[in-house]
Amino acid sequence: MLFPACHGNKQILFIREALRLADVQAPYRGPRQWQNGPYTYQNDDEGTWEERFCGEERIFIAEEKCMSYATAAV
Repeated sequence: MLFPACHGNKQILFIREALRLADVQAPYRGPRQWQNGPYTYQNDDEGTWEERFCGEERIFIAEEKCMSYATAAV
């Protein structure tokens, strides 16, 4: 879900940076939290790829939520 605070392609470039910092044990998400300038990436996930994985990624710009993406494996 995108929120009004989004700045077009800037948040896409930011999330790509965050995903490059993924843990080798969980390469499908970025770190728990990462900040670069006014942007903050947060990742809350549970389970593993083989298990019932679920999680939510959020991006904030200057502490205002810009994007939220939730996932659940069945």
